[in-house]
Amino acid sequence: EDRTELQRISRNPSLVDFYEFSREYQYELLSLFPYDQNARNELYRHDNGYYIPPGHMFPIGDNRDNSIDGRYFGPVSNTKVLGKANFIFWPFSRAGMIR
Repeated sequence: EDRTELQRISRNPSLVDFYEFSREYQYELLSLFPYDQNARNELYRHDNGYYIPPGHMFPIGDNRDNSIDGRYFGPVSNTKVLGKANFIFWPFSRAGMIR
């Protein structure tokens, strides 16, 4: 059931590919401002796969194969987060309360 829902959502043309949009935006900025070092740095970070905008987090689900998480909708603004983590479950060697 979950897999068919994931497939249905992944085929939805109304969903925006955040990373592709962001990448195209960074290329456009660099073409408009070719000597802007900040634009060059942002594109470099984005193309190397570790870009998360300031003030955002990248949520990852606990079931990697069946999670609809940040890999589908991109980073989330810190202001949109409603909860706070209190406990580490995994790995067991680090399990316990978060200080």
